[in-house]
Amino acid sequence: MFLLIFLLLIVLASVIFTVPIKYKHWVATGLLFAGIIASAFAAYRFLVTNSPDEARFTSGILGITQIYIDSLSILFLTLISIAAATAFLFSKNYLSHYIRQKKSAELSFHYIAYLLLYYSMVGVVIFRNAGSFLLSWELMGISSFIIIILEGEQKEKLKAAIQYLVQMHIGFFILVAAFVLVQSKTGSFSFEALSYYFADNKNLPVFLLFFLGFGIKAGFVPLHTWLPETHSIAPGNVSAYMSGAVIKMGIFGLIRVLSSLQNQLFEIGIILLFISIITGLFGIAMAAIQKDIKRLLAYSSIENIGIIGIGLSVGLLGKYWDNYALMIAGFAGALIHTFNHSLFKSSLFFSAGLLTKAVHTQNMDKMGGAIKRMPYTSAFFLFGALGICALPPLNGFVSEFIMYNGFFTAIHDNNPLTTVTIVGAIITLALIGGLSVMAFSKVFGIAFLGEPRSRTAADICEAPKAAWQPLLIPLVIGIFPFVFIKLFCKISWQTFSIDHANAFVVTQKFSMAYNHLVLINLVLIAIIGLIWFIRHNHLHRHTVRYKPTWGCGYTAITPQHQYTSASFVSDFEHLTNPITRYKREMKAIAETEIFPHPRTFEGKEHDVIRAQLVSRPVKWINKYFFRFAIFQTGKLQHYVLYALLFMILILILTYFNII
Repeated sequence: MFLLIFLLLIVLASVIFTVPIKYKHWVATGLLFAGIIASAFAAYRFLVTNSPDEARFTSGILGITQIYIDSLSILFLTLISIAAATAFLFSKNYLSHYIRQKKSAELSFHYIAYLLLYYSMVGVVIFRNAGSFLLSWELMGISSFIIIILEGEQKEKLKAAIQYLVQMHIGFFILVAAFVLVQSKTGSFSFEALSYYFADNKNLPVFLLFFLGFGIKAGFVPLHTWLPETHSIAPGNVSAYMSGAVIKMGIFGLIRVLSSLQNQLFEIGIILLFISIITGLFGIAMAAIQKDIKRLLAYSSIENIGIIGIGLSVGLLGKYWDNYALMIAGFAGALIHTFNHSLFKSSLFFSAGLLTKAVHTQNMDKMGGAIKRMPYTSAFFLFGALGICALPPLNGFVSEFIMYNGFFTAIHDNNPLTTVTIVGAIITLALIGGLSVMAFSKVFGIAFLGEPRSRTAADICEAPKAAWQPLLIPLVIGIFPFVFIKLFCKISWQTFSIDHANAFVVTQKFSMAYNHLVLINLVLIAIIGLIWFIRHNHLHRHTVRYKPTWGCGYTAITPQHQYTSASFVSDFEHLTNPITRYKREMKAIAETEIFPHPRTFEGKEHDVIRAQLVSRPVKWINKYFFRFAIFQTGKLQHYVLYALLFMILILILTYFNII
């Protein structure tokens, strides 16, 4: 029944082509929320029965299709439903100008692709057999490509979107190869076969195949190269949807594989931990030096994927060492952070989208002063930034607190290797957290505080209430995540088959520890609220006068006297230059120039991994294929000759039984 509803909704999506432009959004909204209600009903059935919902049926193309809805499926169904709903509600106002610019067919394709992206992610989460799963995975890649190219008439944006599509197909074929390899040994083409395969064979080789396929979608370094480019060119609502839900499908697939592992847990855990540490540190280092606000948020998503990976790898090592504190801290912390990141990153991309739309640029050096002109948008961005920096009392703090608490609990283990591994994870999380504070202090200070840095930034105003109201949903849920700690811990028990008795004891300890912090958070919130109330009452009873800020005897301050995005992190950029490869372009001042001539200064960051793994090979391939351009003469006679020669070659090979 659940699958039939979604198949019916997919068919009904074609109705959008026949609807007038002004009604397309509302029809698409109805179809989207119908799918969300169906997902909510499936979640309700699971909560009532407290057992996985499983169904099998046979289709002509895919063979036996198996639907399997467990606690992990429910978690990700909730995640993608919240992300899809908020992004779609936000797009109503955000995309209003496209209605005047785009043709009816273009908007129809965009809305249908948006719906198909949601339905395909539901399929990824619920399908257990590999055929249906891979079909949903491919549909997810194609539909996300279509919604990205809403501004595909711009060459650079189309190029970035095509690179995304190519890399998604590479990941798809790697996943096909992994499932085929499993089928060759077990005779079953499904996730269920993984446990049987891993029980009788070495786990590491096939795990690496699955990691490459799912890691490309998630954005692990060095498989991340599509992510900053795609997020920076996509509309704000699409960027939020991609970061909030789409990249999490890679994490979902990775969790499914990790939960089936039977041996080589230590080797896989160490490899995943190393890659995750590199991902987290590289992501936040690259984020800190960006001047494009959306690229900064994109690299921040890579950093958070690294944090999730650290949690999963430490949980896997805890399973190898039979350490329940590490298992729960790692797995539950990773699941909570996956959910939390979806919430606060959506809020950040929504706010950044409203700001960039108002300023008509993504360059932070041309923004500034937005907090005075767009107070609500600034507030939502600030809350998202506090959450992503893991500062109390917001949601990002909860997941990292669970990890830290578990790590420090397990650090007293007598195994020296355990201690060294945990200390490394703690240091990495602390370093990532500190760099996150620096990066988001920079983006909020440069883009929202100070004086406007351009004429456009000085003329902006707050977006209509309908535009920022959807931000309330992820914000409200994100502020109260401690309610769900026990729930996430329980999901980790069930997903990774952890002994419930021991896991329950550890979960109770984590929950009690956080309950004390909740009281501290409430006191902190009460103090802040009291200060604000006293200040508000005081100012309300007095006449407020505004005067120029004292300028130390020099009041002719201009926006050029403020920090730029590059100068804010100048020392950090010098320190990490071998990795970030930040380059400054300016004509040197000669010694003979007593009065230097006017100059321009520009800084450019370079993703060294992208340059070496993508740009250089593509450049070589293009150079190689350009040698065959001689055959592209533009003459019909030559093309007919090529076809004739090909037919002759086929006849010769057939005659000699070569083919």
